[in-house]
Amino acid sequence: MSDKYNVEAAEKLANKALHLPVSAAVPIYEQLFLTYPTAAKFWKQYVEAHMVENNDDAVKQLFSRCLLDRLQISLWRCYIRFIRKANDKKGIEGQEETRKAYDFMLNCVGEDIAAGPVWIGYITFLKSLPAHSAQEESHVSRQLRKSSEGR
Repeated sequence: MSDKYNVEAAEKLANKALHLPVSAAVPIYEQLFLTYPTAAKFWKQYVEAHMVENNDDAVKQLFSRCLLDRLQISLWRCYIRFIRKANDKKGIEGQEETRKAYDFMLNCVGEDIAAGPVWIGYITFLKSLPAHSAQEESHVSRQLRKSSEGR
């Protein structure tokens, strides 16, 4: 890019990266982040490129670099999709990890005006959990109550 602060040129570069194998797109994204380090749109696109390739280690590393500094709902929803997919087949342990990820996400972005779908997803997730005992059912009920109160 001749003018590194040209947003239109940056968008074109990001679009070009979309059509490349992720290994070839890495330098493009890293170049974009030098100028636009807080551009959640570019981070999400980069993460999703790795998700398509099932490169979970790269996805985790990218989330560790970008998530806490970019409180944009679309990026956080991408994070929770990744967590749910990663924990889908892990039974009770995976469900607990997913619940913790939702709690983490909602602590960071739960008060955002655009977080409504995130709260609905969390409530749907909690309602989908099987309760094998009265204690577990009570725990899920407490979590649902907490989420409906908005924390």
